[in-house]
Amino acid sequence: MLLNLDRSDPVGTGHNFVPGVIVGIWTPEFTYKHAIGKADFKTGQERKFDDKIRIASITKTFVGTVILQLVDEGKMLLDDRLDKYYPSYPNASNITIRQMLDMTSGIPDYISNPAVEKSFVYDRFDQYTHEKIYDITASMKHSFAPGTSWQYSNGNYHLLGMIIEKVTGNKLGNEIDNRIIKPLGLTNTTFPVSPEMSGQYSHGYMKDTLTGEYIDVTLIDPSIGWAAGSMVSILDDLKIYALALANGTMIGKSSRMSG
Repeated sequence: MLLNLDRSDPVGTGHNFVPGVIVGIWTPEFTYKHAIGKADFKTGQERKFDDKIRIASITKTFVGTVILQLVDEGKMLLDDRLDKYYPSYPNASNITIRQMLDMTSGIPDYISNPAVEKSFVYDRFDQYTHEKIYDITASMKHSFAPGTSWQYSNGNYHLLGMIIEKVTGNKLGNEIDNRIIKPLGLTNTTFPVSPEMSGQYSHGYMKDTLTGEYIDVTLIDPSIGWAAGSMVSILDDLKIYALALANGTMIGKSSRMSG
């Protein structure tokens, strides 16, 4: 996987490339899996199907699933207002859980805060408490009035993670582990609490727009992404998880039908 910060440099210009890719397609008629490229520039290691990778914003689907399970259990409602859980958040009385899930809340993206962006790009071992990210997000300008537009924002899912912990009294990682990872037997999927990655994994890279060099950014303190993007998995585990989501086995019928 390659992450490129130079957003003015589109794929295909000769200045940008993807070092390694794995693809998996499963249908009733056929299965297709293919791996190509490098998992590690330094060693020349080839990309493999069982390489662990940081799954980034796929983490959000795990968080959303836990929220819907809590709704199924009657512990919260999709139309609950944010002020039920965090009344100090600006405009919380007009923001619903549903809007946070589908990113129509107007809650800003804390990654775009200069200090957090610097940590995300360069100082990747910086640690953030949930409360610090909350305060940063709350201090930023609301993107739009809740329910009037749509904008991708990591801020929504950081808050949803905090709500899960408040409702359950447990750590978010433990809830994901007990509700999804263990029941599905995802033996190579984790919600990490430290920057390190164990076993065989594929490296990630970003282009430093100041030097033009590609830098290894595989290791990062998970507190930066947390509920918005900190999880680690492999292709076959994600296949099992995606199939469970598609079949609706992870949530009740009412949650599957809600939109």
